[in-house]
Amino acid sequence: MSKIGYRIKSTSNKSANIYVNMRPMNFKVLEIRTGLKVLPSEWSQAKQRAKGRDISCMILNTALSDLSAHIDSSYNNVQISGGAISLEWFKKCVDAFFNRVNEADVQILDNFYSVFLDRMKTDSAKSVGYKENTIKSYETFKAQLEEYQEVIGINIKFSDLDKDLFEDFFSWLLHRKKYKASYVNRTMTRLKTVCKEAATYGINVNPYYSLYKPKRIRSERHLHIITQDDIDKIKRFNPTQEYLINTKKWTLIGLYIGQRISDLLKLKPEDIRQEDKGVLLINVSQQKTGKNITAGVKDPYVVDILLNHFPRKIGSQSYNRFIKDLCEAAGIDDEVKGYKVLDGRKQLITGKKHEFITSHDLRRSFATNNFYRNIPVPIIMGITGHSKESTFFEYIGHKF
Repeated sequence: MSKIGYRIKSTSNKSANIYVNMRPMNFKVLEIRTGLKVLPSEWSQAKQRAKGRDISCMILNTALSDLSAHIDSSYNNVQISGGAISLEWFKKCVDAFFNRVNEADVQILDNFYSVFLDRMKTDSAKSVGYKENTIKSYETFKAQLEEYQEVIGINIKFSDLDKDLFEDFFSWLLHRKKYKASYVNRTMTRLKTVCKEAATYGINVNPYYSLYKPKRIRSERHLHIITQDDIDKIKRFNPTQEYLINTKKWTLIGLYIGQRISDLLKLKPEDIRQEDKGVLLINVSQQKTGKNITAGVKDPYVVDILLNHFPRKIGSQSYNRFIKDLCEAAGIDDEVKGYKVLDGRKQLITGKKHEFITSHDLRRSFATNNFYRNIPVPIIMGITGHSKESTFFEYIGHKF
């Protein structure tokens, strides 16, 4: 027999969830919500029961005692039959007591994924590791799965995810949806992650997911570098509109410190210090990597902006609109190829360079320009935050 216990995790004046836990023999503690609630003032943690004498507390205590007996019985049956003990088994056991779910439902990808996504959002709210963009990407993935299932006309079960289904989903993303190969591989990796998570809950997942590897398909890349000639054009351009004046400042700072837009636009004057005359050091705590780096600036034009004309705050979405206006007005109009969203799809077209410039091109241009100035790669990587040389060379489009 395994010891079964109950507890609540709140001390507020609101109804709190009652959790049930057990420690099977030679196994870690399993704990889930029962779905029952009680006011903390009416709960005895010592007795692990409601301490009130009214009828509702008596009914609650009876339910908890009956649940314990049900878990004990289920546990004994599993031990006799040689079945596996897991968190998923424990959840099914409790749900079965309350007649909550059809066990077949958890085998359906959509049903499990909804729970998986809800938990990601809850964990993110508790600051335990999921960033907003990560959650958005998984929400997009859910919509893609739903669309694909409509096309093939079935609700996919985890047991259906064999090699043929993996390959067909990949082909649909690449050829029917016309997503870039790199994006398709990231999407397939998300599918593997969900399969792995489901397997840890004891769900019957087709084992092929562990064998699947992303395909090495290189889509045509068109990198847009703001060259030194382009930088000189931006410096010579004297806008009269305030938003372009401000955009010009952020653009030149970005081109000389090589940071992501999220780190660039949160800079403050107090992040800057002057060590030598004409040389500024800028401290940056990179949001994505968690690294603390220092970037140096000695270009007189940019030094003057940082010390005497620091730009006002601006949002990244606004900046991405404004930088195109700035580059167009500055005459950055070489004919280049690039991807633009047309009719809801990214399509390769030929156009003026300023049409394709985005905030991320500031960091890439910094890395590329300094690489071809023969600045040692480790120094550039120390500023951009890249951890691997191979990643850095791919980032700047250089065939090492």
